[in-house]
Amino acid sequence: MGEMALCIDLGTYSCKAGFGGLESTKISRWMPDVILNPVDNNNNIIYEMPISSFDHAEANGCNKTRCVNVDRFQELFYKVILETNIEPVESSILISTPMASTMLEKHHIASILFEEFNCKSLYFGHAPVFAAFANGYTSAIVLDSGHNYTSLTSINDGVIDRKNVSFFSIAGKDITDVYGKCVLSETKDNDKLSYQFEVGSNTFWPNDNLYSIIKEKFAFVSKNMEHDRAKAKNGANLQRYKLPDGSWMTISQPNYEAPQILFNLPTNENNKSWFSDVKQYFGNKGWKKDGNIVDMFYDFTVKLNKELDHSIPNVLFTGGNTMIKNFYKKFQQQLRHVCKNENDVIRGQKYIEKILQPDTKFQANKYAAWAGCSILAGYSPLTPFYVTKNQYNEIGDEIITARYS
Repeated sequence: MGEMALCIDLGTYSCKAGFGGLESTKISRWMPDVILNPVDNNNNIIYEMPISSFDHAEANGCNKTRCVNVDRFQELFYKVILETNIEPVESSILISTPMASTMLEKHHIASILFEEFNCKSLYFGHAPVFAAFANGYTSAIVLDSGHNYTSLTSINDGVIDRKNVSFFSIAGKDITDVYGKCVLSETKDNDKLSYQFEVGSNTFWPNDNLYSIIKEKFAFVSKNMEHDRAKAKNGANLQRYKLPDGSWMTISQPNYEAPQILFNLPTNENNKSWFSDVKQYFGNKGWKKDGNIVDMFYDFTVKLNKELDHSIPNVLFTGGNTMIKNFYKKFQQQLRHVCKNENDVIRGQKYIEKILQPDTKFQANKYAAWAGCSILAGYSPLTPFYVTKNQYNEIGDEIITARYS
């Protein structure tokens, strides 16, 4: 669009905001102008996602979900205005929402932006579509694994194939939870850490949780669990972290045990207590199936394309969990194993070849949805799909439902 556009990515971990007009070739510029926590200084939640992706999928509505806190979202948008110095009356707003978001959330956001801030126009899009566009694709398979949910989405010419959208039961908050239990097991009788885990587990914003910070720094996906466990017993793979009080802690097992829940749950009896609350399953509205993140990918891609009669699009990884060290290699390794067991080696290899290796140098996975939103802000054919202030005043929430359902 010709006028000023503000692009906002409402993630389940943080809010990214910045101006439209990003150049797709400038990967190093994939950095939003503003990154805001979804809480205020008193730890009040500004933006809440559904309790879990399956609650949303099975409820077919909002009766089992927590939606946007209207008052807190207003505060978030005020912060964005202050940081960017925009004039809402003169600006178009593009918002990237997670696949698990509901129509009621969009209604709340639209009412705030149009009625409270008198924004010029508004556009909603799903994060996987924006992430694909940021990488230069209108068709792709997007695996998005963030703080609060993990989803697999098929996109054809910019349109989501809703029959082939699946949610996985494990996300970043679950990895952090297991990480904390592992750390407590290694550092027994440490009251300070026990308190930190209790506080962090009951707090929405992950950076209030010491274990979330350490996890992001040291965690990696093990390519060979038995090998890494043997090294840990011999004192290898040790990492030291300086605590806020100046003391040091040494950790090893949590770094590779916690991320493993995305792939396989442990069979070691000594470690089972760490994973007692973890359940692996995937699915969509009305059904679910036991399995891990690779099983979900196989069922919704390789298994469906039996005769290879459909062209295979590129496969993109987005979200913070896909940035964990070795995630890309482990995913490929385990997909080969699953395909071999299912006698789908040839088809499986074709999909493996389509998986794009993430560019971790510029944290492209973390900001891809916002970057795609910023790029699309300058895409003139998108203009007719914006909802304007006048249209909203005349029709109300029905136009949001019609345009973005």
